[in-house]
Parts: sequence; C-alpha cells; structure tokens
Amino acid sequence: MPAVTLAACTGHLPRLQSFRPDTGSVTTRSRGRIMSRTLVTRVCALGLMLGVVPAVTVIVLLGIAYWKNTAVAPYPTAEEIRSTRDKAITWFRTNEAAVLEDENPALWWMVRDSATLSNNAYLKGLYSKYYERYLASRPSNVWHHMFDQRSNVWITIDALRFQNLPDYNIFFLYALSCQTDLQDEPEVSKFLSSDACGTITRLGFLRNPACETHQLIGLRFMQQRGCQDEARTITLVKTMQDQIATASEWDFRGVVDFNIQRALVLAESGSSNRIKPRWVRSIIDAQKANGGWADFDPILSLGQGDALGWSGWSGWRKTFLQIGKPKPNFHTTAQGLYLMSLLAAHVSGPTPDDSRNPKRISLE
Repeated sequence: MPAVTLAACTGHLPRLQSFRPDTGSVTTRSRGRIMSRTLVTRVCALGLMLGVVPAVTVIVLLGIAYWKNTAVAPYPTAEEIRSTRDKAITWFRTNEAAVLEDENPALWWMVRDSATLSNNAYLKGLYSKYYERYLASRPSNVWHHMFDQRSNVWITIDALRFQNLPDYNIFFLYALSCQTDLQDEPEVSKFLSSDACGTITRLGFLRNPACETHQLIGLRFMQQRGCQDEARTITLVKTMQDQIATASEWDFRGVVDFNIQRALVLAESGSSNRIKPRWVRSIIDAQKANGGWADFDPILSLGQGDALGWSGWSGWRKTFLQIGKPKPNFHTTAQGLYLMSLLAAHVSGPTPDDSRNPKRISLE
C-alpha cells in the first residue's frame, strides 16, 4: 500500500469514549485529532477492492469500526422508535402488491409478529392476504409449521434437498417441527454447534455474516417448540448472542441487511440490552424517506445514482464491495419493521437479559 494511503488509514484515530456500567461514568482517551470517517473508509475500501495489502486494510477497517460502533450515544426516544416503525408500515402500504409476490415465510413471520406487537390492523390484514395466498390454499406446504405449532405436515428431507433449500431453512423446519428423523441430517446437526459459522478470531462474521443470525433464529424456534435438551439449547442461544453482539462491535460494513438482522435477533431472543444505542440510531438514520431500508450502504459516489458500497448479501458470496444503488426492498425493510416493533414494545429502552424464556415477546 502506498505510504500516503497507509498513513491515512493508520494515523490520527478519533477520540475514544468508553462507558463504565459499574459507575455510570464516561471516560475519553485521546487518539489524536478527529479525522473524517468517510474519507478514511473510502481510502481503505478502495485499497481492499484493489487488493492493495487487503489484510492491513481489513485490520484498519476493523479498528475504525470498533471505535465507531462502541462509542457512547443516547438511546433513541420511544417516539423516534414508534415513528420509524410507522414509516415502515407506510412503505408496506405503498409496496403491497410487490410484497405479496414474495412468499418468503421468514419475512412473513416477521410481518405477522410485527402486527401482533404493534396491534396494527393493516399489518394483520396484510399477513392474512399472505396466508390465504400461500398457506390456506396449500395444506401440504411445510411452512405451515412456522405459523401453526399444531401443524402435522410431514417433512421429507429428500424433498427439501430437491428444492435446493438453503441449509438454514432445513434447520428451521426441524426446529419448528421437532421431527426427530431430521435431527441427525448434516444440514441440521451442524447448526447444533457453536462454531457452525466460524469463529470471531477467524473473522467468520465477515465471510458469512448472516449465518450466526439464522442459527440463532433456528435455536429460538427450538426453544419455543421444545426440541432437544432445554439446557443445551439455552447455552447455545447465549453463545450465539455473545458472538453476534461481538460481531456488531467489529463489523465495518454500515447499515445493511445483516446488521439490522443482528439487532433484531438480539431483541427477539431477549437480549436487547446487548444492542448499543449507536446501532439503533444508525438504523433509524438509514431509513429512507419512503419508510424502507436498502441492503446497500454507499461509501463512494460514482455518478448517475451509482455508488461503491457495502452490500449485505455480499456475505453469502464472500465478497465485500459492490456497485449499486440504495433501493429499499422487502427483505431488509421487513427486518427493520420487526426490529422497531420489538423495541417499541419496550419504550423505556434496553431490557434485562431474558434468553432463558422460550417464548417470544410476540405470542403465537
């Protein structure tokens, strides 16, 4: 890496604030003069894209991200959270026809739970339209298990593999059904280990950032439905909460799909006390004027609306940067809606740890 670029990335880090929960005090340690986060991120991101000393670039980005992500910030007000949630509902009203073309059951689980949490008549009606279109008319649809604990639809592993379902979906279906003949299948058994998605020290959260969140969702389904040993499941849930919270402190890729997902799974699993106020603020600020969220965080404008930026789903393809436009979509907005609905249910801010509770905040 050229000397000027290395100096820009490694010199003059911003001042660091740290919060001490035991005393309630905030301390500040000097890191030299404050520099532009945007400039540094652009320089380092370009270095990463061009393959110029990528290891150094990643290390620098991780350091900057930790300073930014752990900085002390006031918790957004209850009114801000409710307003953000309501704007997201407006996005669903505007985009209802397009949303109903997507039958992704996990997203509709979020919509349904958001409707329950907010007691919103429109969201309840929207979920009913999804149910009538994709479930009521298909009594053998295996995803009945996600919405009805009494479902007796039989799940066949060969059929799931024939559909090329992602491994985490097969894990979800086991966790939702507790069908014992599925528990030893490799797609399921691998998610019953704390290192299924790699480790923090090996930067697994960078290579496959959505893996841990999907694993935690599946484990929560297992808790709710009573699959396997409860104590073992609780231990795994707590381990995944720790890993996801740590990943959120170090990840430098801005407000993209998986970072919203990290916050919502912490909130849903009873660990909203691990969600730092700065993360909530960043997610609120990233909401677009129309109420939606985009799975793209631009860092360098390329003209004509295009930009170089981080893309959330890039993690599945093991790349970092893409060229695109920040356009809201159903997948990211459903998660933003669910997160704000969960947080709005606790208007006083973060809540004590409740990861032992197998029931979600929103009831079936």
